[in-house]
Amino acid sequence: MSVEEESMDGGLTSRPRAIVAAMYGSYAAGAALHLGQDAAGGAVAAIAGLLLMVAAGACFLLLYRSDFWRRGHAPDAQLDERELMLRNRAYLAAYQGVATLFLLAVIYLAFAVDFGLWLPTTYEQASTLVWGVLLFTLSLPAAVLAWTERPVADAE
Repeated sequence: MSVEEESMDGGLTSRPRAIVAAMYGSYAAGAALHLGQDAAGGAVAAIAGLLLMVAAGACFLLLYRSDFWRRGHAPDAQLDERELMLRNRAYLAAYQGVATLFLLAVIYLAFAVDFGLWLPTTYEQASTLVWGVLLFTLSLPAAVLAWTERPVADAE
């Protein structure tokens, strides 16, 4: 890999799993802190939650600038046979992940209504959930590629 290619993706190729884990983990932790700010310490928890969500956004930008994103979102004509096979496999995994998330959300909603569990009641709460779903669904094909691809050893 050339230096130009390395800088193009922000160094993601050297640590793709860490970036993906940081992106999803920091958003989930940030949302939990931000939404649970009353129980977790008020303004400090809210600010910490927002900072974690900003960190998730930064990780998303690293993924967006990577070759994983290009291969995960490119039209078929722009990919070779191997890339097309990997991308289709990533699409399948992404579809399964989104379908599972949707099913779990519907099941939770059914129980939440019956048993008085937490449901978003403010714009801030709903917005935090919507942005999390957007982050998850938009990035999942590229994240699957980044997570599953094995680094190719340089032949010298």
